[in-house]
Formats: sequence, structure tokens, C-alpha cells
Amino acid sequence: MRKFLSQHSDMVFILAMTGVFLGAGIVVLGQRVLSMSGWHTDMEKREMQLEEIITVAERDEVMAIHAPLFAAPHNIAWLSPESPLMVVEIAGKMRAYPLAVLLYHEVVNDTFQGVPIAVTYCPMCNSAIVYSRTVENRVLNFGVSGKVRHSGFIMWDKETESWWQQFTGKAIMGVYAGTMLDIIPAKVVNLAVFAEFYPDGEVLIGDAEQPWMMYGTLFEDFIGYDSRSEPFFYETAADTRLPAMERVLAAVINEQPVAYPFGLLAQQQVVNDVVKEMPVVAFWQPGAASVLDHYSLSYSRDVGMAVLFYRDLEGQTLTFYHANGTIMDKETGSTWNIFGNAITGTLKGKALVQATCFPHFWFAWANAHPNTLVYTHR
Repeated sequence: MRKFLSQHSDMVFILAMTGVFLGAGIVVLGQRVLSMSGWHTDMEKREMQLEEIITVAERDEVMAIHAPLFAAPHNIAWLSPESPLMVVEIAGKMRAYPLAVLLYHEVVNDTFQGVPIAVTYCPMCNSAIVYSRTVENRVLNFGVSGKVRHSGFIMWDKETESWWQQFTGKAIMGVYAGTMLDIIPAKVVNLAVFAEFYPDGEVLIGDAEQPWMMYGTLFEDFIGYDSRSEPFFYETAADTRLPAMERVLAAVINEQPVAYPFGLLAQQQVVNDVVKEMPVVAFWQPGAASVLDHYSLSYSRDVGMAVLFYRDLEGQTLTFYHANGTIMDKETGSTWNIFGNAITGTLKGKALVQATCFPHFWFAWANAHPNTLVYTHR
């Protein structure tokens, strides 16, 4: 995929700037004929049309991580304080995965606190999602297929060669077709915040099997990507309620998909909401850089970080507000951090329950969840 985008990135941007509909150029930009040479995938079992698949790279040309290496957050010179990390908590331990590393690999196969997980990031969708690697009591190892569908990359498991849509966690072809991976809750925050509250946490620094990789700068083919009006390789009808490349904090609450635009979150910083009778709150704060903007995170624009929590805590529903750079609740006056932890006040030491939420580009979320409620000013 990286080789492909390098060869055709000029063409992509020229087409976009001249107003040519990207879908019309798909036959030039991607390989439309689905090649299954070398694959042992059961094509008879599938959840999509073969013509939806675009080949943009060889299998495993983008190499997933299978032997992750970690370091303490204060000992990584090439990460800046504003570097965004995908943070996973299991059994009270914290582990973080920089998007600047995931840009180059897209999948990290890890085992954390005895739990096999797949940490995934699709730069085309800006979708950072963590899944369980255990399916029907079997631990799967995932790679990058080189295939794209709806501008999202397709993973494959090395045990059955089934294909999985990264954005949804659903197997779309092969033995496991129709099976959904279980989601592991995670949040995206910057290195500075992670190091402040979890100095003993671990941060991914690379792969023991790929020691030659260097992560000091961002991958060139995605520089400026999130300033485009259209994603790569996208041809389905767009939901125009938001711009295609708008960042949203998205979740499914009581079976109702909901999306909170980062633009509004940046204005309000705290959003109290009720979705299907469930009180929730979105926290936003500045300080996380885009990994799809500049070659160096130090010069990339600040897109902030956001997490969604349930507002009910120990029998009461809390109401939150933002004042002077601090998140507080009206009921007790306690102060809270972006992790949903009370850090001062009556509730100090208590924690909100996080909703299963992740940041995405709007087009990807809307395509998968057309009945999404979009938060607007209230």
C-alpha cells in the first residue's frame, strides 16, 4: 500500500484539486481485478461483493507487528509530548501504542496481561480500534492484506486466511465470514497526559522482528491527508450531514450509534448528553497532534483528544462542566481528568465507566452506521 500511494500520490491530489470525482479514477489508482493468487481464502463464504475490493499492495507489504517492544513513557526521545497514543487498560495495567508507529504497521499483535489483542489503525479512516484476537477459543494472528474496501483496509488472519474489515471488526470473507471480533475499550490521548498519570505505563517503540524501522517522522504519503475533502479509494454515497473528513468521537449506546464532531467538542470541551435514556459525557482537551498533517508531529496541527463516559456513578447522575482548563462536576465539585478519573474533591479516586468509543473520520462511521445521531449544539 505504501509503495502504491508513493507512486500515485501526485495523481490523487491532482484529481482532487481539479474536481474530478475520485471514484471515476479508481480503475487507475487501484487494481480492480481481484487477484487471489497465493491466497487460500474460502471465497464462497463472504459478506460483500467482490467488486467492492480494491488491491493497492501485495499481502504483508505493510508488515504488522508480531513481536512488540515497549519502553517507559519518559524514555522515548523520538516521541513528542503531543504524540497521540492509543491507550489500553487491562487488569489495572496501562499500555500505549503511538499512532506514529501504527501508521507504518496498521496492526499490532500483542498479548497484554494474558489477553491476546490486536491494536489496529487505519490512516485512511483515522480509525484506531483494539480487538480481542481470540475467536471461538482460538487465538488469531493478523496481517495486512493489501486490500481496501470503502476506503478502509482489510486484515487477514494467518490461521484461516479469512479477511476482516478493520473498521468494523467483521470477517467479510473466508471461514469466519460474518463473525465479529470483540472490541477492547481504549482511548486516544497524548504522550504528555499518559506520562503524567501513568509514569509506570508501557509505550510501544517497535517490533523485535523489524529492528530497521525508524519512527521519527510521519509517513510521507499521508502528509496533509486529513485536510483533503475526500478520502482515498472511496466511491459510496456520502452522508453530507458532516464533511467526509470531519473527525468524530463515535460510539454505540444502547444500540444507538452516535457521533460527536471534534469541532463542536473543541468549542464546548465538555458535552453532557442523554442517548436512549443513558446519560453520557464527552470530555475533550487540546494537546494531541494529527498524524495525518505534517511530516513532524511538532509542526502538525492540534486536533485534541476526546473520550466518552457514562455519567452515572454510585447511584447518582453527575453533570460536568469546564472552567479555567478544568473539568468539574456540579454535584460534588470534584475535578476530573481525560481518563475519567476524579483527581480532587469528594470523589477523588473514583472513576467513570468509559463507553466503547473511538475517533474516526465521519465518512467511515456514517457508512457503517447510517442511522447515527449527530450531536449538535444544545
